[in-house]
Amino acid sequence: MIIWYFGNAIGSSVGAWAYAHGGWELASRVGLSLPVIGLLYFATEKK
Repeated sequence: MIIWYFGNAIGSSVGAWAYAHGGWELASRVGLSLPVIGLLYFATEKK
């Protein structure tokens, strides 16, 4: 639960920063890029 909380807090901070500096376009790009990075990490993880 602690990791979930910190992940949400960091995501909210990054989203607010992105919206303040680039509007919806930058916020949307950041919102798309973070899950894609997570998916790429998951796909290349050694089993």
